[in-house]
Amino acid sequence: MIFKFLRKYRIFLTFGLIKQERIFMKWFIQITHFFLFLFGVIEVSAQGKLREVERVPLDSITQVSRIAFGSCNLPGLPQEMWYNVMQHKPDVWVWLGDNIYGDTRTMEKMIRKYNRQLSKPSYVHFLKKVPVIGIWDDHDYGENNTDKNYPMKEQTQQLFLDFIGEPLNSERRTRKGIYTSHTFGEPGKKVKFLLLDIRYHRDKPGVNADMLGQEQWAWLENELKHSDAQIHIVATGTQMLSDKKMTERWMAYPAAVKRFFTLIKNNPVPGLFVLSGDIHCGEMMMYSSTDIPYTLYEFTSSGLTHAHWAPGIRSNTYKIRNPSCTRNYGLITIQWNEPVSIKVELRDIQDFVLQETTIYLDDLKSTQP
Repeated sequence: MIFKFLRKYRIFLTFGLIKQERIFMKWFIQITHFFLFLFGVIEVSAQGKLREVERVPLDSITQVSRIAFGSCNLPGLPQEMWYNVMQHKPDVWVWLGDNIYGDTRTMEKMIRKYNRQLSKPSYVHFLKKVPVIGIWDDHDYGENNTDKNYPMKEQTQQLFLDFIGEPLNSERRTRKGIYTSHTFGEPGKKVKFLLLDIRYHRDKPGVNADMLGQEQWAWLENELKHSDAQIHIVATGTQMLSDKKMTERWMAYPAAVKRFFTLIKNNPVPGLFVLSGDIHCGEMMMYSSTDIPYTLYEFTSSGLTHAHWAPGIRSNTYKIRNPSCTRNYGLITIQWNEPVSIKVELRDIQDFVLQETTIYLDDLKSTQP
């Protein structure tokens, strides 16, 4: 009798342990899945399209006094930088490319990468607070350092525009490239963003090679010629004022640089400067010449989630100071009271100021008759 009881109890006990083990394993798998997703080891299911998220509409922007900008963002790495940016309450955020690292010719994979970013709680919260505009660079255009020959650019264009929240009826959906402009603010305090596409029509580097393509050059000239803005911000994924040999740069396309300088000299709008990304460091640059109507400044913020020093990164003739090779974002504060000033800061993950400079709008005006 005792042996029969023990045999029954052993069966019951064994069944109970197996059941508990199954429950434990179920929770263990779910928790492991969560942390693997959190740190980017696994990806969100593509489901054929990008996630829909709540956004601040661009037409809600009535004035622009504070602009935040940045680039080079790996969705699988920590995303706490968004909380730093939010506390400054920017009127608009500008993506400068490498917003994700797609690096693929498979659209399902590109969708998963975008959806991973659109699943990050910090970024989802950010989108509810700050209007977003921007451009792409090579890693979200398609592949590392790629040019106009990337075969999937029509498809990735639509995915980028979905990510940025571009309306389905936007002209940007039908043109060849993601370039566009935005003008915000009241008369006398207008800021115009000229968002360039330096990938879709880009040749391989060379003396006479082009960056923008004829249609985009014509568009840019028209935008400058008919602008009534007081400040003009040109956004480009690749640095313009750089002669570093170890990074991509406009100056590997000297004909394109000359054409840009000629364009702004012939259309000397006030308050023009450049924002860029790409190099995994923050940097400030300037260039003065009779080739342009006034001193041209460029501000690079690169490395929202990752940054690193590399040999040759300091070898830039146009730098104001050595680059800051740590995680960073950029912050612009416009003081509209006379004299109008534009303060530009590069800030790190602890929100400390790495570099800053202040320029005055009166110094960014042509003295040509």
